[in-house]
Amino acid sequence: MATDSAAVLSGEQVPVFSTASVREGDLVRREQMERNRRGWDGFIDRCLVEWGRDPGALADEGFAPPNLKAIDLACAIALALKDEGLAPPTRIVPDGEGGLCFEHVDGDWFVSLNIYADLTVELLDFNDCRLLTRRRLL
Repeated sequence: MATDSAAVLSGEQVPVFSTASVREGDLVRREQMERNRRGWDGFIDRCLVEWGRDPGALADEGFAPPNLKAIDLACAIALALKDEGLAPPTRIVPDGEGGLCFEHVDGDWFVSLNIYADLTVELLDFNDCRLLTRRRLL
């Protein structure tokens, strides 16, 4: 809080303007959420939008590129996760069978959100290459 003069020796100091109290943790959390949002934006624009423009560009012998419905669902999921401020994936990769995966690696932890060609969604959690949980979400 600022005062009208630092040289006031007596009487009540009157604030010129008051500032809101902001805790450092709130600022750090807000900055992290903004970094996460920028990370999601990059993946959405670089991968999902580009794949949606020409999914056939990923086609190869024995490798099916993500289909448009799977890409649309992945975009919707990515936008929802971005809005929640969650960390973006380490990478987004096609699964070779018409779907795609959001993968996040953090030390020994590995999480894969799989969006299959039939639009089912599954979350797999690994620790040190060992499957801990496998949950069907859609």
